[in-house]
Amino acid sequence: MGMRLGVVQMLRLTALGGKPIRKGNVASGSLELRDGTKILQQATSRGKGPIPQKPVKKSDGGNFEPDYHVNSDGSKRIMESDAEYKLLDYYATELKKLPKDKQKGILDLYTEMSMCDSCKKVRKQF
Repeated sequence: MGMRLGVVQMLRLTALGGKPIRKGNVASGSLELRDGTKILQQATSRGKGPIPQKPVKKSDGGNFEPDYHVNSDGSKRIMESDAEYKLLDYYATELKKLPKDKQKGILDLYTEMSMCDSCKKVRKQF
């Protein structure tokens, strides 16, 4: 728990050049490939940060298909800006650049908030 909080707190303070992120979720990932290569990345659910853009949905040629969240008024909102979704998309894109036999390793994902159902579904697609 302490390491997770440390990683996320550091991201909150540094992701936007020292300006604290006051709203939204933050997440940090570490992918260690079998050959020892480590790929580190961070994301926020905001439009600014290390991965500012929303990933392309699978139905539009991207890696994953995010789900919708049903709001209390019954309206729906696609969960396409979540920090976890951005990170998983980033890592999937990076892995695709490697030969198939190099695409294995361990991904640690640290997130400040619990994953929503959409991010859990994206994680399963990973």
